[in-house]
Amino acid sequence: MSPVSISQIHERVVARVDGRIRRAALLEGATVLAVALALAWILVGADGWRGPRALPLVVDLALLAGLVVVGLRMRSRRRQLLAERRVSAAMDEASGLGSGATQSALELSRDLPAGVSAALVNRARDAALARLDRPVEELSASIGGRVDDGGRRFLRALGVAVPILLIVTVFAPGRSAAALGGLARPFAHLAGPNLPPLVALTADAEVARGGSVSVVIEAPLRDSVTLRWQAAGEIAMEESLGVVEGRAVRIFDDVSARI
Repeated sequence: MSPVSISQIHERVVARVDGRIRRAALLEGATVLAVALALAWILVGADGWRGPRALPLVVDLALLAGLVVVGLRMRSRRRQLLAERRVSAAMDEASGLGSGATQSALELSRDLPAGVSAALVNRARDAALARLDRPVEELSASIGGRVDDGGRRFLRALGVAVPILLIVTVFAPGRSAAALGGLARPFAHLAGPNLPPLVALTADAEVARGGSVSVVIEAPLRDSVTLRWQAAGEIAMEESLGVVEGRAVRIFDDVSARI
């Protein structure tokens, strides 16, 4: 088996740190998703997304923006932490080599300047290899430790968020399904849900002059309805009625003409 070169060790350290960066980004992305789901559950309400609502789309856009930020942060970390000189310095620190020893060995392995003794270079390389003969986790500790610290923070956040989401899903499955459905189909809620039809529960009634009559309208999944009427010989009128427990009620007092 051919001996391991310094460049191969360097590549293994880079791969190890890169894996840690990607794992931390995955945990960060999962945390963003959990926050978006929790926000949707809070905003949806017990009766679902009522009326034309842009909130599901807003939450989706916020989720997308969060994931884009996670991706950009991962790209920035990879560019900074996986730079050749940064990794070489970490290997020097972990192995006790002098500053720049690993980087110099890498550069000399690629291009040996004229007039430089190959024997001296090989001797320095062998001495460096002897110091670098240790686990990759140890050689990457100074960089990987920083990445792992961030990953652990997001893991703790998920440890809080996921159980809460599971609990609310168990105790309010309908609301949880509505929240998830809104995120899955945000544009469907811009025009509002398909509401059940309005039903006038008050039939035609004859009222003695000066008496009163109640008009009851069944209006499920609505906050208010608009009632329009016109008494004989008068101008048309309209009034917005609040909906309480799915019904709106308007009482006409002192009726003196046909409505």
